Amino acid sequence: MQSRSDETIAPASSFSPPSQAGYTGYRASRGRGSVGDSPQLPVEIRNYLDGALSRLIAVVSPDRTRVDRSGVRFFRAPGRVNLIGDHTDYNGGLVLPMAIDLAVFLACLPSRNVFLISRREPGLVALAPDGSQAVSNYSLPEWGRYVQGVLVELTERGRPPKGFYGAIASQIPPGRGLSSSAALEVAVATAALALAELSLSPWELAEACRSAEQRYAGVACGIMDQAISIMGKAGHALLIDTARKSAEQIPMPELFDIVAIDSGVRRSLAEAAYNARRQECASALQMLNKDGRIGKIDTLSDITEEHLNEATKPLPAILAKRVRHVVTENVRVRKVSEILRELYSLYRESPDPKSARVLQSRVDSCLAKLRELLEDSHTSLVTQYDAGHPTTNFLVEQAAHEPGYIGARQTGAGWGGSVVIFAKKGTGADLARSLIQQITRNPQTRNIAGPDATAPSFHVCKSSQGASEL
Repeated sequence: MQSRSDETIAPASSFSPPSQAGYTGYRASRGRGSVGDSPQLPVEIRNYLDGALSRLIAVVSPDRTRVDRSGVRFFRAPGRVNLIGDHTDYNGGLVLPMAIDLAVFLACLPSRNVFLISRREPGLVALAPDGSQAVSNYSLPEWGRYVQGVLVELTERGRPPKGFYGAIASQIPPGRGLSSSAALEVAVATAALALAELSLSPWELAEACRSAEQRYAGVACGIMDQAISIMGKAGHALLIDTARKSAEQIPMPELFDIVAIDSGVRRSLAEAAYNARRQECASALQMLNKDGRIGKIDTLSDITEEHLNEATKPLPAILAKRVRHVVTENVRVRKVSEILRELYSLYRESPDPKSARVLQSRVDSCLAKLRELLEDSHTSLVTQYDAGHPTTNFLVEQAAHEPGYIGARQTGAGWGGSVVIFAKKGTGADLARSLIQQITRNPQTRNIAGPDATAPSFHVCKSSQGASEL
């Protein structure tokens, strides 16, 4: 295919990745939130992005004198940890994710077409701005499908992107349940809208990014990951009602360390049982509406806990399990949100000595309920949704024996990836190190991790602002 630009395109063989050294309309904003909450561009990442962008331009546009380097713009989209609510988002249910301080960073300069390289992934993305036509003779790398999908979706929504040179650096480990793909989509979409001086509402943008992943990466994902990357707020989790497209900021009490432990077990959503589970849920919905005993429902999340037993009677055992997880998980999400609100309120109180004991008793009661809900969520994922993995199960089980432990569960789609642990403030890092040491030394967990396994790691998560221009 012929390029639609007047740029001189270097042969594909000459390219090699650079070495590693409230919302009315969504438009990338600079420094949203208070000064203390505004995300920063780490110096090391900026240095990489500057160098990578220069290298990219040298490769795809040898006549570099025509490229104005003074207008480099930087964008960021965070990953997330899902505190509770897995496999509910594509069933019209509730989720409670938190945007975290691991992000995808993107540096851009205007161009006629889209040229994009990644620090982590090989290859060069070379596309027309609308994503519909490959530029020159570069083959699209696998990760480029996410980029292509975003460009096409924005174009189809009447927000045609403009071309840009871009370099990406990601802090988010892929395939570990921390939403690396959604952060990539949101970063590209945020940059594309800003460069074209266009906007979309947060939900429209989330829908566009979700559709990009579904159509171009083959993952039948829900909308949670994209929504939290866009709408995250420092100091808060986000309670999302995926059916109603509504969201409520839930303040996070400063009582916890929220720790994400990457088990080292890599998984691919498109290749794992994720799509199969989604199909099972669709089949259950169809059967229940055909049966009619609980009336017409639009999603499995329309089933109340009161009607759960009646609803599962006509279903095969395997589908009944899936429905049971979805319904009970929605209840748990709501209860955890209420507990976090109460703890935040209690944490802000300054009691006199006479009432301090009563206040501590209320805090302890909340923490006990939180632990039960988190552990029940994990049990349901393993026994009702069959989405567990021996390594993540081991981490959750052993965490309960560690000092500072409050509660734990597998997070993300499952079948490996990460676990999220609530720990008392200041204890999370030591707790995580102890658990990683245990799974590293345990022959059983080491042997079942699989050939693509990597070394386990952890991150003590800080809540983060959503996507923005830096």
